[in-house]
Amino acid sequence: MREWSLGVVLENYEDLIAKRKTVETQAPDPSNPEKDFSNVSINDILAFHAFDGQFHRIAELPIIRYSVLRVNRYSTVDNMLEREDFSSIMPRVNSREEAIKVYHFFPGYRERMEKYGMIACGLGKRHV
Repeated sequence: MREWSLGVVLENYEDLIAKRKTVETQAPDPSNPEKDFSNVSINDILAFHAFDGQFHRIAELPIIRYSVLRVNRYSTVDNMLEREDFSSIMPRVNSREEAIKVYHFFPGYRERMEKYGMIACGLGKRHV
């Protein structure tokens, strides 16, 4: 079992606490072992840190941890969004197209998605 550290924007952090966000997705980054989510497994722990809009960690908010209940690997983001409910991934977006725009917002993410595909982790038990 491994613990993975993930930074999420404040809205996603709030959605995790409220259990509106039940699926975490990542594009693997083989050049960075800390972000190479191609190795994530069932029962691993995802540790979420809240970040503000400038990607600075919000230190006063505690890390929240969830176990990985399931892992699905997809060759493309479109393939993933055909099989995963986007509202479980991004509860505040209104369409698949809007979800794709959010993914493309993050620097380097589009290229990683195209090259390595996507990993979707169903979130299980919260660990305190």
